[in-house]
Amino acid sequence: MIVVSPLQQKDLAAVTELWNQTAETLPFSWCTSPDTFQKDIVSQNAEPYIDLQTQPEGCLVARDGKQMLGLIHCSVGYLAEDEITLRGFIRHLTTLPSAPNWVAKLLLSEAEDHFRKQGVSDRVFAFHRHAGYPSLLAGRGYFATDRIDIMATLGDAGYQVRDRWFLYEKTFHSYVTEYHPSQGNLVLRILDSPDGITSLHVVHQGWPVAELSVVIMIELSKQRGAPIAAIKELRVEPGFRRRGVGRWLLLRTLNELTLRGVHHLIVDINHNDAAAQSLLVQLGFEEVPIRGFSYEKSQTNS
Repeated sequence: MIVVSPLQQKDLAAVTELWNQTAETLPFSWCTSPDTFQKDIVSQNAEPYIDLQTQPEGCLVARDGKQMLGLIHCSVGYLAEDEITLRGFIRHLTTLPSAPNWVAKLLLSEAEDHFRKQGVSDRVFAFHRHAGYPSLLAGRGYFATDRIDIMATLGDAGYQVRDRWFLYEKTFHSYVTEYHPSQGNLVLRILDSPDGITSLHVVHQGWPVAELSVVIMIELSKQRGAPIAAIKELRVEPGFRRRGVGRWLLLRTLNELTLRGVHHLIVDINHNDAAAQSLLVQLGFEEVPIRGFSYEKSQTNS
């Protein structure tokens, strides 16, 4: 008989093994252990983009006797752009490939019951790009796209694709030539925040028109034995696009990182941002063979 219940101490070894099967297949990831699973996975927040309430009871497992069949990790919290509306987040969902298809369906049903009990009445996001774990794909929310069976189960449960993204990386060891934008009267300012994020701001006549923020991935850097940085945000106001502003920000970022002894940079880009993808390729970034998907579902219709 298959039973779904919150993660228990006796489940840690089997759940960790199931988790590591995913981690072993992904770049910028590392395996965890039963002793650190609680700290590395269950208790991980997703700040600054999402303020999650890390609840042990939101980590649900499906088992048949002693055999572990699947795992779903649920949290509730608030998006940075909306700190009023409580939303649900499915951060991870996996089952044994040999498990019946309805195991994923059962886990999703139990997750939605958990969200209702927590007072979520708006939306549930599954694999939100900013709701990942430091130990999995450098913190990006991720769903294994080779699991067509689970994708079909998500669709049957009313989840719709919300976002798709690509991942790029670049290794560099020397300074690059910076090309200044054609637009005049632009000033670039660099600010370091206490939380480790470096922000580059382009200002025109006192008004911010573009921003790039980059952060050193501390835990990933420790695992790799060398510092790795990730771009957290790249934004250019519409009136200043196609003028070389984004290129200037990226080139200056590469030089700033080189100055600080960092020689590896990763960035994720929305699938429909063809201009950004083209710019990255022009600057020598290479696409990582990963396709990220996130889903959403309205709780009002469930």
